[in-house]
Amino acid sequence: AALAFAFSLFAKETAVSLLLIAPVVLIFSEIRISGKTWMHVVGALIVVTAFYFYSRFAVLGSLSPGKRDLVTFPFLFIGNDWDRLGTSFLVVAKSIWLTFFPYPLISDYSYNQIPHYSFRDWQSYASFFLIIALGIFGLRAFLRKQPIGFGLLILLLPLSIPFVYSFHFGFSMAERLLFVPSIGAAILLASLCLRVPRQLRGITLICVVGGLAYLTVSRNLDWRDNLTLFRADMVHSEDNARAHFVLARELRESMRKVSDSKVKEQILDESIFHLRRSIEIYPDYAFPLMEIGAAYAMKGDYLAAREALGRAIAILPELEDAHYFLGALDATEGKLDQAAINLSRALELDSKNERTMLI
Repeated sequence: AALAFAFSLFAKETAVSLLLIAPVVLIFSEIRISGKTWMHVVGALIVVTAFYFYSRFAVLGSLSPGKRDLVTFPFLFIGNDWDRLGTSFLVVAKSIWLTFFPYPLISDYSYNQIPHYSFRDWQSYASFFLIIALGIFGLRAFLRKQPIGFGLLILLLPLSIPFVYSFHFGFSMAERLLFVPSIGAAILLASLCLRVPRQLRGITLICVVGGLAYLTVSRNLDWRDNLTLFRADMVHSEDNARAHFVLARELRESMRKVSDSKVKEQILDESIFHLRRSIEIYPDYAFPLMEIGAAYAMKGDYLAAREALGRAIAILPELEDAHYFLGALDATEGKLDQAAINLSRALELDSKNERTMLI
């Protein structure tokens, strides 16, 4: 069991939430084991967990995320702890919703997919009381050995991880954190179906399982490739800065597979539209500024390209590709001395970049 847990941890760090539900499973199943065996099991799991975090620290140099920016850690920049707390409760409530009704699903919840909420907003209050009510009801039902209580605890306990991610690290949310809570949701739905009159259980199961299966299969089709996925997500990510950026970048990559110049121009215009939208949402987002600078250069608008690339470098001086694009632009306009400066800076930032060395 310890070896299997180790494999699961190194495959996906969210498996640490299994530690939270293991005691619940053992208590509810009424498995009789001696105190010595308990100590061995707990000790083995603690050793495995400690080894995982030690390995993580040895490789990454830190147990916490590295440089934190507004795009990936939007809640870290909320004005005060109370407002961050209110938004974190909202994240947990949204997570509960998605475990039961997985729609809409998106691949990226970065800035500004989930807006900031104050603890004084009704959404935060409603989320807080929902979580507390479900927790109290689940604990009481669990103590009575009712499956519905077992399911609720399996659902709620792992959600403490996204809560900590949101409140402490400022991370928004990720659907991968719902893998283990979805086990509790399945148990809870099965328990509720057992309360349905026997003659209606069949049709109830068909409706529930069929509906969820349809949502799952239809979502799987979106993962055919990155461009399909990001286009599908855009329907529900209009205010997400990175969603617009990654779609724009993928569109520009898709141009390599197109030979028709008119189609290429249309794709480039669509890419620029999403880059502009990304910058509107977050004006200091260096990556779309760099990409739109390169796009403007492709359209022959060198003045706009230079302005965008300059802004990108001013925001993020270590952005190697921005220096490269600016150097290439200088070379195109015959400003060879300035091109040498920018390309040299790009090589300083990434000495193994063959593209830069070729120029």
